Amino acid sequence: MLPGVVHPAMLSGRSTPWRRSEHLQTHATFSARFQATQCAPLGGECWMLKLSLVLAAATCVVVPEVAGAQIYGSIGYAQSDFGFFPEELGAVQGRVGWKANRFLALEGEGAIGLNKETFDVPTVPPMSITNKIDNQLAAYVVGVVPVTGKIDLFGRAGYGRTEMKRGGNQNGQTYSYTTSDESWNYGVGGEYRLTDKDGVRLDWTRHEFDGPLRADQWSISYQRRFR
Repeated sequence: MLPGVVHPAMLSGRSTPWRRSEHLQTHATFSARFQATQCAPLGGECWMLKLSLVLAAATCVVVPEVAGAQIYGSIGYAQSDFGFFPEELGAVQGRVGWKANRFLALEGEGAIGLNKETFDVPTVPPMSITNKIDNQLAAYVVGVVPVTGKIDLFGRAGYGRTEMKRGGNQNGQTYSYTTSDESWNYGVGGEYRLTDKDGVRLDWTRHEFDGPLRADQWSISYQRRFR
């Protein structure tokens, strides 16, 4: 379990509201101190700890309503437009979420890239560049607005990491390498419930990376409630 993340099981059973608050405060304090002492020597490459802090802070908000919590998951397809690439990259995307009440949820998201795209650069001699999403991981806080008994709209914000496989060819010489970029993510979407447990979900998410790089991601998925 990531430092600073409170597992839902800790919030159930015989714990009193005072003890739940104590657990959350202890974990959040530990995460902040650990990040301050450990991230600095690594030059900011502590994205896992940043995810932990996002989840710990969010859990402090949603914990009062754990009695009606739901667990859900989804699987689907996501397509990303990185703006300055003349191509869109696809991925298989999955989520696991914990919905504390009708209005608040936490979710983790992961994706594995499917296609690679190559485009030509008008240099002398000509150059071709290839890009592919290797994998993506992110954690989100989700605010839900129930519209009808079957339709929910939502907004979400979180933190993530994208690893890309890149390569190229110029004058018969090839090269390849992998990059890893962290981002603050935010977006909106909606879910239409087909049954009490099954639904279809649509998302738009903006990935704001360090520097000028950003990506717009659209996804469609099947979502299932487990309880």
